[in-house]
Amino acid sequence: MNSKPLTSHGASTASTLLVSSKFFQLLLQRISIYKKNHMAMYLHMLLSDSELGYKLSFLKVNSHKVLYQNEGLDLVRFNFMPLDSDWAHLSLLSFSSGCSRCYLFVYLVPAEKQNSKHLKNRMIY
Repeated sequence: MNSKPLTSHGASTASTLLVSSKFFQLLLQRISIYKKNHMAMYLHMLLSDSELGYKLSFLKVNSHKVLYQNEGLDLVRFNFMPLDSDWAHLSLLSFSSGCSRCYLFVYLVPAEKQNSKHLKNRMIY
C-alpha cells in the first residue's frame, strides 16, 4: 500500500533546490504564471521541453567528479513538492550528465526562453 499523499497530478514528496540569488527573481517571475504548486509545474515544463537534450549537450562536465554550483554564491533554498516522476527524471539527467540536480536546474532556468543556438555563449553557474 502506497502511503504517499496523491495530488491531482500524481505522487509527490518534499524536495529542495538551491538557486543562486542571481536567478531567484527570474525564477519567481517564471513560476508565478502557475496557479497551484508553482515550482512543481515549472519543473515539469522544463523537463518536458522538446529541446531539453539539445540544451543539455552544451554542459561542460568532468566525468570524474559531480559538478556543483560555484562556492560563494548566495544560494536561496527553495522547498517544493515536485511530482515523483519529475524528480526521478531530474535525478536521472543529473546523474547521466555529471551535474548536481541544483546545478542542472539553475542551468535550465535561463535557457528556458532562449533560442538554443545561443546557449553556447552563455555562462554556466
